[in-house]
Amino acid sequence: MSKKISLVILLVSLLFIAGCTGSGKKTNLNKEIYKGTQGVLTSFYGNMPEEVFEGETLSLAVKFDNKGAYEVKNAKFVVSLEKEFMGFSRGGYIYETMFSNVLSQKGKILEGKSSFTDYDDFHVEEIPIKVGQLDDFSEYHDTTILTSFCYDYYGIAVADVCIDTDPHNIKLNDKVCSEISSISLSSGQGGPLIIDRIETRMLVDNNVIKPQFKIFFRNVGSGTVITPGKYAQVCSSSPLGYESYNSMKLTQLEFSSYNLNDFECLPKDLMLIKNEDFMTCTFKGNSIGRNIPTYLTPLKVEFAYGYKDTASKQLKIKKIQRY
Repeated sequence: MSKKISLVILLVSLLFIAGCTGSGKKTNLNKEIYKGTQGVLTSFYGNMPEEVFEGETLSLAVKFDNKGAYEVKNAKFVVSLEKEFMGFSRGGYIYETMFSNVLSQKGKILEGKSSFTDYDDFHVEEIPIKVGQLDDFSEYHDTTILTSFCYDYYGIAVADVCIDTDPHNIKLNDKVCSEISSISLSSGQGGPLIIDRIETRMLVDNNVIKPQFKIFFRNVGSGTVITPGKYAQVCSSSPLGYESYNSMKLTQLEFSSYNLNDFECLPKDLMLIKNEDFMTCTFKGNSIGRNIPTYLTPLKVEFAYGYKDTASKQLKIKKIQRY
């Protein structure tokens, strides 16, 4: 008799777990990896002097450090010098490029993090520079070295949401969870553009539940969000319009067995205003009836964007005194 009772308890427990987690595809994700608010940080590496003399050759070392969670593919960096005062040199010769004071390279790859590698991948670019000559009437000249790193990046956020099929508490039976009005995700998703929070609503339409998610995005990095796929154009001297900046794209939204195709999201491509904005995604199916028990399930959101990080270095060029 006790064995039968134990079997019944086990079956009831399994049904309860299934009701709380929903059905369909499971979301297996190491949430600790996808935290943080930094992407690729650009900095000048090593003991760069504050002062140099005219005609001197020096080595510029620029470090690109991927502190975020995702792999960087085919990124581009550009270094700009003040024309006529400095130029790029190799073996004592100025680079023969369109602008001898602008150097750019693309195809840079930085690894992301995983369950087995949690270190920051970085790359140091060493660039020889030739300092120009000052005119006879100048004792010194203050100049600036500028560098930018442009890349495509991603974001993955996972949070537990309650699919409340009785949002107005009409039924008398207990629920495993209740509608969560706002979910804070301000700790970030492993990049400078983050989902700050998600507000949830359960809309009732002809005895059918339509979950609605209002997703708030915010740029918390010191750089600039750029349109996905525009990294090469942004890190160049080409003139660009507003559509190349502050734009991101939602690439996946899923819970239980539903995905982005089951939602109507407005706007489709979000343009950030003052580094933040939101989009609203409403479930458009009719498969979540009010007769289905309320359940708790992971909500997974993926988004794509580009980013530009910059760094600058001040140098004083001094004239060599010849007397």
